Amino acid sequence: MQDRNLKILIFFILIFCASCASIEGSRELIPYPQEVPENPRGCWIELETKVDKISGEFIGLSEENVYVEVQFGKKLYAVPRDEVKKARIVVFYPDGTGYLGLWTLLGVLSTLSHGWGLILSAPIWLLFGIPSMIGRSYEPVFSYSKKELDKMSIYARYPQGVPMEIRQKATRFTR
Repeated sequence: MQDRNLKILIFFILIFCASCASIEGSRELIPYPQEVPENPRGCWIELETKVDKISGEFIGLSEENVYVEVQFGKKLYAVPRDEVKKARIVVFYPDGTGYLGLWTLLGVLSTLSHGWGLILSAPIWLLFGIPSMIGRSYEPVFSYSKKELDKMSIYARYPQGVPMEIRQKATRFTR
């Protein structure tokens, strides 16, 4: 009996430890999935450098820099590729997780009509509903290591390369 209770406790601890993707980006700059085809902006990017973090609109890549626009176009930074440890791209805002949560809640509540069968059916709703919500929240988020930076250029405002006039406006990112 004690072994069974321990397994149940571990199950619920794992459920509560699982978390959805946290998106720290500006909601105004991250489009919903249906807006992505018409969106002229680059995706939201979060760069972790050797000394600090920077996030904003992903403008593009050059041989030596990653270009990031922060504060709604007020600042453009050129982050040296040598300084980048990893990058995280957010393609769209993951809508639908609320619907999955509601669906899971309604499913669990519906097990009240199962009588004693809810002992089996309620955990099954949780077992499949919660991972579905978590998976949906990570759907638009891609992480890249320092070696993979070239692969993320398709998400930039200028995927073919940053124009020279924009490169010249950029401030070198140092903190």
